[in-house]
Amino acid sequence: MTEPTTPQAFTDAVAALVAQLGEQHLPALDGTPDAQQFNREQYAIYARSYGRVNARNYDPDPNIHSDWSTVLLGAVYDVVREADPTQQRNRLITLAALTQAWADDIDRTTPDPEEH
Repeated sequence: MTEPTTPQAFTDAVAALVAQLGEQHLPALDGTPDAQQFNREQYAIYARSYGRVNARNYDPDPNIHSDWSTVLLGAVYDVVREADPTQQRNRLITLAALTQAWADDIDRTTPDPEEH
């Protein structure tokens, strides 16, 4: 059986990562202010593109399917395109929630090998 994807399990995974890598203090984007602005503009294009793909995938038509990769990539580009630290943090929380939802979906849809 896989490890549970509870809020505590998520907190424990973050703590283990910090223990492994140490506390990180990295810039959100590297480079000059002009380079950062250019990169954010490019990421915004990608975010809009993934947003369109995801909007189409949420269509009620049962023949159109979404997948976790496009949802997650769209959220990643939303994070890195954001210049405002408060908004970027909010988008990171959304990204973390999406990764949790994906893990939960794996738990719900993957047969437990011990049950066979």
